[in-house]
Amino acid sequence: MSNRNVMQKRLDKLREYIALLRKIGKHSKNKYINDSLIHGSGERYLHLAAECALDIGSHIVASQKLGSPGSYREVFTILGNAGILNSELTRQMEDLAGLRNVLAHDYLRIDHAKTYDAIKKELSWIENYIEAVEKFL
Repeated sequence: MSNRNVMQKRLDKLREYIALLRKIGKHSKNKYINDSLIHGSGERYLHLAAECALDIGSHIVASQKLGSPGSYREVFTILGNAGILNSELTRQMEDLAGLRNVLAHDYLRIDHAKTYDAIKKELSWIENYIEAVEKFL
């Protein structure tokens, strides 16, 4: 399987997660916060979307020999430094990497209101990321 095919499968999966998150984001903030099935689904799909975006970025960094990221945030920093992401998108994706860390490791203190807000605003960032990656490919 070519690198392009591998990347396309990941981009397609990322689009799938975005579609699911958009459905979850149709709930009111109050319903999201108070329904553990809804916020649990939102947090999981947001985590998976962040992981997928990181995986895509890591593949690009490795295949282009752009360096060795020391953190998840640095994957996006390297992509920005290489001109694959613009400075605003680099910052936004670095923020997504930070949210990923909270969802994965700080799960006892997840603020459901903040994850709802992230679903409402960060999906457009991820869509912009997909466009930037496709343009690069």
